[in-house]
Amino acid sequence: MSKVIKSINIIIIFCPNQDLKKPGFGTLQTCHQIAESLLFIGHSVSIQTCHTEYELMLVVKRKPDLVILAVKYLCTGGEEKILLADFFDSHRINYSGSTKKALSLDRSYLTTDDKERNIRDFTVAIIQQAHKELLVSAIEILTLKSSNTTQDINTSEALIKIHDFYLESKIKKFAIEQFKKIGARDYARIDLQINQIGELFLKTINLIPEMMPTSSHFPRACSLALELNYDQLIKLIMDQGIQRTKSSHKRSIYA
Repeated sequence: MSKVIKSINIIIIFCPNQDLKKPGFGTLQTCHQIAESLLFIGHSVSIQTCHTEYELMLVVKRKPDLVILAVKYLCTGGEEKILLADFFDSHRINYSGSTKKALSLDRSYLTTDDKERNIRDFTVAIIQQAHKELLVSAIEILTLKSSNTTQDINTSEALIKIHDFYLESKIKKFAIEQFKKIGARDYARIDLQINQIGELFLKTINLIPEMMPTSSHFPRACSLALELNYDQLIKLIMDQGIQRTKSSHKRSIYA
């Protein structure tokens, strides 16, 4: 007898913030791909493109079980921005990803001097599971250079597995420490560097990482290190948000 999954009402929030450097999960097409993965599981999923605070309020009035924040902010014009996690917190709506406090530490940590080091680059995808356990995928990023002429140099990336167990363990431990230190929730991508003598340096913490299936580091790391397909990945990264919904329902029933 197959296990019946209780469907919950999910809304994916997409804001076309063209002026921001961080695109969040990616394009509207990426949101549709995430929706397809959740529909496959059996949940009720819709996508809401928001340009104004009024449109966010319309989402609140629909009382979803979970909103998936595909971006960090809604830009309302000029330099004004609404932090979506803060907005939905204030309206007691369950949302995916980290809270306001952790999101304030979502940024690049490299200085100009750091960028001059002779280093190796790594990216680590972290997914929080039940009982605060963490699923961690660490891979190395190689920068490849090619040129047709002396003046025309092209660069591309190759993502490879880490075959040195000690190095992989060291990188995972460092990334987990950063995840816990800032109080991250649900998922994060942490980029770091290592120099010739083995010192580790934090490069970037990204709490709403790009999720384009074939090009983004987070899904590619999970595919390469753990052999997760995209549907499996989306199920895992949304699991804690869905569990919060179920816990909230239980409290309201027995209150």
